[in-house]
Amino acid sequence: MVTSVRERNQGVAHRSGPPPVPDSVRRELQELGLRPYEARVLVALLRAGSANSAQLAELSGVPRTSTYQVMEALTDQGLAERVPTHGPAVWTCAGWEAVVDVLDAAEEERLRQHHARTRQLRQAMAEVLPARPAPPAVH
Repeated sequence: MVTSVRERNQGVAHRSGPPPVPDSVRRELQELGLRPYEARVLVALLRAGSANSAQLAELSGVPRTSTYQVMEALTDQGLAERVPTHGPAVWTCAGWEAVVDVLDAAEEERLRQHHARTRQLRQAMAEVLPARPAPPAVH
């Protein structure tokens, strides 16, 4: 809600910014595979729309020296995109729905790979091991 200086000076209530992001959102991002710094920086980027490393460090509380590396990791995961510019690196992302879609697709791919590995293991074990161990011999 935008208010004028006069309205603020007259005591009209105004919102100073967006509400804080609940810790549960960052925890869920981590459960879906992001590291803690990645979750914090991604939430900051989603809020900002686009930002450079220094801005993301300030918004997320992640050390500035780590922010560039974190953004490169998020870009590699398809969660952010570097904006072509001649100045400092600037990143953006498509929005929270796109982020959730990318994370969901990545989790589905991990699960697909897990199932493929377990099928291979079952086949390999079936070829070299009996289905059940032989009962112990009784004397």
